[in-house]
Amino acid sequence: MRRLIHVLAASVLAELAIDLAVGAGAEWAAPRVGEWVFIPAAIVIFGTLPLLVANVIRVIRAERARTRDGRSREAGRWEFDESRIGGTPTRTPEQTGSHSRP
Repeated sequence: MRRLIHVLAASVLAELAIDLAVGAGAEWAAPRVGEWVFIPAAIVIFGTLPLLVANVIRVIRAERARTRDGRSREAGRWEFDESRIGGTPTRTPEQTGSHSRP
């Protein structure tokens, strides 16, 4: 779930940054080249929205598949084995089953 929230926040921030940059560029260029520059700016601004939605849908599907496979919390958790030099991270015994990834 944390990964989902991070990706959603990053996607929305990237979308807002693109929109702000394109809008500011159009405002700057309009007095120099004419009002027609707002048309391509609007196309870019509204054209990136489907990309944002597609990315969000992709991440939601991946997160849903990951939680269905039983890899939600246990698969990413590491423990430190103090008997090893330097406390090298190792997998817990529960994570060594067939569903855990190396």
